[in-house]
Amino acid sequence: MKNFWKRTFDFAGRSSRREFRAGILYSVLLAVPGISVIILGAMTKNHTVMFSGIALHLFIGLCWIVPFIALCVRREHDLGRSGWRLLLDGRSQSDLWRRHSEPKANRYGPPPGDWDK
Repeated sequence: MKNFWKRTFDFAGRSSRREFRAGILYSVLLAVPGISVIILGAMTKNHTVMFSGIALHLFIGLCWIVPFIALCVRREHDLGRSGWRLLLDGRSQSDLWRRHSEPKANRYGPPPGDWDK
């Protein structure tokens, strides 16, 4: 996870499946506070609290989108594919989660340090 934060806006190089999964887990954990406030506002019928939760959730999502896209592009590179494939083919999302890293260097660089077998 430490490597993820160092490379927040880095679209070059490769990221392992392990780093990708940690990023997914972190995004879920980031979503919990906003969703919790939305649910609390809905349960108490307090619209101010509910809209505050929505604003918090949107703010966190907007702050998170660029680092997450960078992570997905690096993961595509790890599989030996162009990052532009994310825009063209939605089916590649499942490949990011399940496919193993290429064990050898490819045109995007050497294998990540925490290479998964």
